[in-house]
Amino acid sequence: METKHVNKHDSTTPQKPCAPPKSTLQDTARICGMLGLCVKAGKAVLGAPLVLQAIRSMQVRRRPQMVFLCSDASANTCKRIQNGCRTYDVPCHMLPLTGAQTAQAVGKSSMIMAVGITDSGMARTLYEKVFSEPTDTHI
Repeated sequence: METKHVNKHDSTTPQKPCAPPKSTLQDTARICGMLGLCVKAGKAVLGAPLVLQAIRSMQVRRRPQMVFLCSDASANTCKRIQNGCRTYDVPCHMLPLTGAQTAQAVGKSSMIMAVGITDSGMARTLYEKVFSEPTDTHI
């Protein structure tokens, strides 16, 4: 009787649920600018633990209207944030930025893997900047 060796790291590891949209350097700069504006206005929750806490919050003012995950967030972080968003009916999307780029955009020194936007207008604008067609500078 033969025994088959099973590798723990093949298909059993969780995969990231979705890929971030492609963006140009100009689009990335616009996204970073919008993230910085949200933070300066006090309409952003930064970091995966605080975003999860805000999603579960019963305070309407503090609850994010939309959540964005960084492209290099771990599979476990993606799963936890997306499960919380699904449970509390909050839209969740991937940013075309790394955690370091996001941290630099909002003026922090450590990487930020999740951002929750508490203002619906700002969340909609950021969503449009992330998922709009890449702008072409050559006309």
